Amino acid sequence: MAPRPVELSESKEFGGGASGFQGQTSAAKSGVRRGAASIKQRVCFWFAYCMFGSVGFVTSVGCFLLSLLPGSVWMRRFGQRTIHYLFAFFIWYCRRCGLMDLRAEGLNTLRGRCNLILAANHPSLLDAVIVSAHLENIFCLMKASLVHNVALCGQSKLAGYVNNKSGAGLIKACESRMQEGSMLLVFPEGTRTREELGRFKMGFALLSATCGAPIQTLVIRYSQPFLGKGWPFFQAPRLPIVCTVELGEVFKPHEERDGRELGLRVEDYFRRMLARPGTEEGLTWRGMPGD
Repeated sequence: MAPRPVELSESKEFGGGASGFQGQTSAAKSGVRRGAASIKQRVCFWFAYCMFGSVGFVTSVGCFLLSLLPGSVWMRRFGQRTIHYLFAFFIWYCRRCGLMDLRAEGLNTLRGRCNLILAANHPSLLDAVIVSAHLENIFCLMKASLVHNVALCGQSKLAGYVNNKSGAGLIKACESRMQEGSMLLVFPEGTRTREELGRFKMGFALLSATCGAPIQTLVIRYSQPFLGKGWPFFQAPRLPIVCTVELGEVFKPHEERDGRELGLRVEDYFRRMLARPGTEEGLTWRGMPGD
C-alpha cells in the first residue's frame, strides 16, 4: 500500500503548515514595522531638540532687538503671543510625531482670563512650555540664571517676564502685568521637584493677598521624570511621554488673614494631591530616575 502523501497543513516541519508560516511572516513584518516606527520616533525626538534650540535662538535675537524699542502694553502682548505660538507649534509637533501623549484640555477653559495667578508643581522643564502653549497671555517669574539663556532671553524680555531677583519691585511689576490683562505662571517651589514636593516660597501668596488675585492651582504629572531635576539633558526617555495637567482648587485671597497662611494652605493642598496616584494609567511617578 502506497504511503499517504503528507499534507502541508499537517507537517510540523513548517510550523503547523501554511497558516503557521503565514503567522511567522506576519510576526516578522510586524516586528520590522515596530522597529521602523521606533527609529522614526527617535529621529523626530532629536530633531525636536535641534528645532527648539535653533528656532528659539533665531526668534530670541529678533525679539531682543524689538525689546530695545520703547516698551508698551502692545509690545508685551506681542511677546507673549510669540512665545505662545512657538510653544504651541512645538507641542503640536511632539504630539503629531508620537513623542508625547498630552492631556491638558482643562487649560483651554482659562483662555481670556486675567488678574489670575497660576500656581503649579514643577516636575519637568516642559511645564512652562505646556502651559504657555495653551494660554497666550502668560508671563512668568524668571530665574536669574535663565535671563541670559540665548534661546529664551529675547522672547521673555519682550513678553515682560519678571526677574525673580527684582526685590522690592517684583510685586509692583507683577501687579502691573496682571492689570494689563495677563496671568502670572509661578512655580512656588522655586525649582524643579526632586523626590518630593519642596517647601514653597511664599512670595506668590503675598502677591495674591496684595493684588487680590485668586490662585488657580495646576497639578502636573508625567509617566516618567523626563527633564526633571537630575535627569541628564541629552538622555532620551521612553516614548511617548504621557503628561496630564489638571485644574485644581482655586484659592481666593480674601478668605485668609495674611499671605503666609494662604501660601501654607496652597502648599498643603499640593501635598495632598500629589500623594494620590494619577487618574491616568502610568502617571504615578513623583521621584527621581530609577524610582
